[in-house]
Amino acid sequence: MAAALICIFFLLCTAGITASAANAGEDAQATLEESIGQLYEAIDRETEKALESIGITDGSFTELSDLSPRLVITALLDLLTGAAVQPLKSAGLICLFLVLGSVTDIFTEKQGSAGAIFSLFGLLWVLLSVLPPLTDAFSAALSAIRLGADFLLAYIPVFAGVVAMSGQPLLSAAYSSVMVGLSNVIAAVNGKVLLPLIQGSLLLHVVSVLQEKHSLADLAAFLKKTAQTALAFGAALFTGLLTLKGTLAASGDSLAVRGVKMAVGAAVPVIGGTLSEAYTSVLGSFSLIRNTVGVFGIVVLLLMHLPSILALLLWYFALSFAAALGGALGQETAKKLLEGIAGAVALLNVFLLFHAFLLVISTGVILQFKG
Repeated sequence: MAAALICIFFLLCTAGITASAANAGEDAQATLEESIGQLYEAIDRETEKALESIGITDGSFTELSDLSPRLVITALLDLLTGAAVQPLKSAGLICLFLVLGSVTDIFTEKQGSAGAIFSLFGLLWVLLSVLPPLTDAFSAALSAIRLGADFLLAYIPVFAGVVAMSGQPLLSAAYSSVMVGLSNVIAAVNGKVLLPLIQGSLLLHVVSVLQEKHSLADLAAFLKKTAQTALAFGAALFTGLLTLKGTLAASGDSLAVRGVKMAVGAAVPVIGGTLSEAYTSVLGSFSLIRNTVGVFGIVVLLLMHLPSILALLLWYFALSFAAALGGALGQETAKKLLEGIAGAVALLNVFLLFHAFLLVISTGVILQFKG
C-alpha cells in the first residue's frame, strides 16, 4: 500500500513538472509576442515597410532565422538605386562645368579678370549643384538619428526585461544603467557639440575657399579632427564600460543559477534532478526570447539608419570623384571646395554610424554572455 502511494505521488509530481514546462513554453511565446509588439509601436512606417520588404512581418524567431539573403540583397539594391540618383546628377553637373572650365582656361589667363570671374562662377555653380540636394540628405540623416534615439528609449526596457527573465538579472541591471546613462549623455553631446563642429567645419572650409585673404582651412581641419576624436573616445568608453560591467554581472548571474540548480537538486528528494532540468529548460526558453528580441532590435536600427548611410556614402564617392577630376583638369579651387564638402559628408556618416553602433554593439555584447 505504501509503495503504491509513493508511486502515485511520484506520478503526480512528474505530471506537474511536465505541465509547468509546457506552461513555461507558452509564457515564453506570449512574452516574445508582447515584447515585439511593444517594439513595433516605436517603429516608423518607412522602417516597417523596409522590414516587410525583407520578409519580416511579426519579428518571430522563425522569420529572423529564415531571413532570405535574396530579399536582403534585393532591398539593398533598391535602396542604392534610389539613393544614387541625386548624387550622380549633381556630380554630372559639376564634372560638366569642370570640363568647360578646363577648356576655358586654354583661351583665358587664369590670373586675369575673365579667369577670376569664371573661377568664382564655377565655385558658385558647384555650391548650387551640391548644397540644396545635400541639405536634404543631411536632414534625412538627422531624422534617422532622432528615430533611432526614440526607438532606443523603447528598446532598452524591453530588452533588459527579457534579459532578466532569461536568468540574468544582474546583467539586465548593468545593461540598463550603462545604456540609459551613456546614451543620454552621448545624445546630448552629439546634438550640442559634435553636430555644430561638423557644421562649423564645413562652413569654415567653404569660406576659406571662396576668399583667399584669410586661410581658415586649418581651423576647419581642427574642428573636424576634434569631432573625430570625440566620437572615437565615446565609442571606446561606451564599449569598455559595458563589457566590464557585463562580464562581472554575467559571472554573478551564472553563479546564482548554478546555486539554484544545486539547491533544488539536493533539497528535493527523488525528483530534484528533474526539477533542476525543468528550471534549465525554462531559462533556455527565455534565452531564446532574449536572442530573438536582440536580433530584431539590431535589424530595426540598421534599417532605420541604412538609407541615410548609403545616401551619404554615395554622396562621398560622387564628390570625391568630382574633386579628383577637378585636380586632373587643373581646377584646384573647385577641387579644394569639393574635398571639404566630401570630408563633411564623411564625418556626418561616421556620426550616423556611431548612433547605430550604440544599439548594435551593445546588444551584441549582451548576447555573447550565456545564461
